[in-house]
Amino acid sequence: MRSITIHHSGPSLEISIDGTTVVSAPDVPALTAAADGLDPNPLLLGADDRIDLKLKVKERSAVLEACKPDEALAQFLEEHQEDAANEEEDGLGIAPIVTGNVVDGQPWAWYSGSAYYEDYGWFLAPASERHPIIVLHASFESGMVDLQVLAGAWRWDETNSLVWSWRDDLEPNLQTCWPFHDDIDDDDLCANAFSVLFPDGEPDCPFDHDEDLPLFTISDRAPSITDDMIGQGLVEIWRPCKDHLDKILDLGHTWRWHEDRWVPADKE
Repeated sequence: MRSITIHHSGPSLEISIDGTTVVSAPDVPALTAAADGLDPNPLLLGADDRIDLKLKVKERSAVLEACKPDEALAQFLEEHQEDAANEEEDGLGIAPIVTGNVVDGQPWAWYSGSAYYEDYGWFLAPASERHPIIVLHASFESGMVDLQVLAGAWRWDETNSLVWSWRDDLEPNLQTCWPFHDDIDDDDLCANAFSVLFPDGEPDCPFDHDEDLPLFTISDRAPSITDDMIGQGLVEIWRPCKDHLDKILDLGHTWRWHEDRWVPADKE
């Protein structure tokens, strides 16, 4: 177990291990590059390592992004990934694996950017209870397959949140997720959730695909997520062409295009 501190020292940033400075640099990119040149890299964490980040929010986010498991811990995570995913109550497979790591005095866990299909790497996030900001569900036919797609955003606190997506057209199921360790607000989290619901290509006109328009629902949302936020989020996937500006979008709740976003159809 190591105690790692990353902090400002005069004009520089420093990484200290058990009280001894091992590297310093003028900014986070230079610091992570210098750390990568050390053997071992102090940002490759082992089980039970503790890390204290006495940094500004953006600096903290960049350092956490650079923190990865060392070789032994990565092997342990891979061996326990499937069991953790199967035990996850929500069935999405977005499962924390607790290995005794502590960030700023709080227990944190490792999450996989993809539990089954493609490796987007491991990242750290809080091990505590997460709270849904929004959960989206779309269902539509793709060829002979009835495709179910979910996406959403979770939050632990003001500076730690997660956006995820899940779909059932692959066997085994595909899920992806990635964290935010900065002060992103609920509005942006909502927009991100919409953008990963159908991530392929630019937003198109929903009325050009009326026959296979997905049945879209919001299965959960925090009180902070207003209709205005949802209307702006819909812009991430659908924008009417000039021939369909007056059409009503019926997704169980009706929406009309107004200026640069969707609004409930009974509003101006």
